[in-house]
Amino acid sequence: MMFRDDLEKLIEHATNHKYAEELVEAKKEFQSVAGTIYEDDKSYETRMGLFLEWFTFDRILAGTELTHLERILLDPTSLETYGLRETCQGFSQNIHGLFMVRKITDTCVVVVNLFDDVKYKVLETQGKIIFRKSDLFEGRIMPHKGEFYFTGNFCFHPVEAHKFIKDEVRKVVLIQEIHKKELKRLEGELASTLKSLDKTQKSIGKLKAKIEKTQDEAKLVKLDPEKNHLEEKIRDINKSIENIRREIHRIQIAKLKIEVKTTFHHLIQRISYMQLKWERSRQIALHDIYRN
Repeated sequence: MMFRDDLEKLIEHATNHKYAEELVEAKKEFQSVAGTIYEDDKSYETRMGLFLEWFTFDRILAGTELTHLERILLDPTSLETYGLRETCQGFSQNIHGLFMVRKITDTCVVVVNLFDDVKYKVLETQGKIIFRKSDLFEGRIMPHKGEFYFTGNFCFHPVEAHKFIKDEVRKVVLIQEIHKKELKRLEGELASTLKSLDKTQKSIGKLKAKIEKTQDEAKLVKLDPEKNHLEEKIRDINKSIENIRREIHRIQIAKLKIEVKTTFHHLIQRISYMQLKWERSRQIALHDIYRN
C-alpha cells in the first residue's frame, strides 16, 4: 500500500541519526508516562510504533511551538529525496485519539473520536479481523489523497475500563472547552474593535477632507483638536487590537495546541500504561489498574 510506504519513509527520515539525541530524550519522556517496554512484551512492536508516531507527529520541541514534523517541513529541502513534501503536509493533519468503533464493513471502519465526537470513515480491508463493534482503542488516522487510513498501531482497552476512560476524557475536554469559550469571546471582541477602528478611520477621513476645504481660521482652530482626538483614539484602538491578537495567539498556541494536546497525549499514554500492566498480569483486578 503506497500510504504505508510513504509513512514508513517519513518515520525513517524523522528518526535518522541526525535526531539520535532527541530520540533518546523523547523515549525517556514517553516512557515516564506510558511505561518502560521490553522486547518480550507481547505488544512491544506496536508500542514502539506508537512511540515513533508520537515523536514524529505530536511531541512539541522544547522552547518552540513546533512538532518534529512541522520543523522538518520548514526546511524546503527536506524530504526531497523521498518526494514526500506534499504527502507529509497532509500527514501533518493526522488525528491521534481514543476511538470507538461504530461500524465495520468489508472495506472500511467507521469510528468516533472520543475527544471531539467527530466520526471518521477509515479505509481498512482487514477491519473485520482487527476490530469488533464498540471497541475502544488508541489509534492514529492519517489523511492521504482524499481518504483516511489507520497507521496500524493500536492499543485496545478492555470493556470494563471504558467508563473510567470516558470519564477521564471528559475532564480533558472540559479544559479544552474553557479555552475555546475564551477564544470565541476574544474573537468577538476583536471583530467589534476592528469595526470601531473602521468607523473611527472613516470619521477622521471625513474630518481631514473638511479641514482641507476650510479656509476659515476660526473653524480650523475648532477642527484640529477634534482631529487630534480621533488620531489618539485610533492609536488606542490599534493597541487594543494588538493586545487582543496577542492573547488570541496565546490561547491558540500555548493553550489549545500545546497545553490541551499535551494533556490529551498524556492521558492516552497513561491509560496505555494501564493496558500494558493488564497485559502483563491478569492476576491484578482491572479496577486496581484503570484508576487514578
